[in-house]
Amino acid sequence: MADCGPRAGAPTQCGHESHEHCAHGHEQFESFEVEVEPGQTDPAVEALLWTHGALRTKGPVMLDSGPALVQEVGRRIEITRPLSPVSSDRMGRVVVVRRVE
Repeated sequence: MADCGPRAGAPTQCGHESHEHCAHGHEQFESFEVEVEPGQTDPAVEALLWTHGALRTKGPVMLDSGPALVQEVGRRIEITRPLSPVSSDRMGRVVVVRRVE
């Protein structure tokens, strides 16, 4: 069960609190950060992210053309200008979520 937030107290999809001993399968996911060096081109960033087999990625990067927000869902990558300034400690840190087989 979720500990806090809008889903707090909501049962899990299969009704179990823990999936550690379930007889049926549950997809497992992992998330991690990928460091994107500043000054790269759009195609170079796309190629780097595709190597991770991600379901979803998101993060701010400094491209050769300036600051950008990278978002990927499946095989679609969108690179846009950020709506607000990004702090330097977050720049270049892209979160990747992928399925664990």
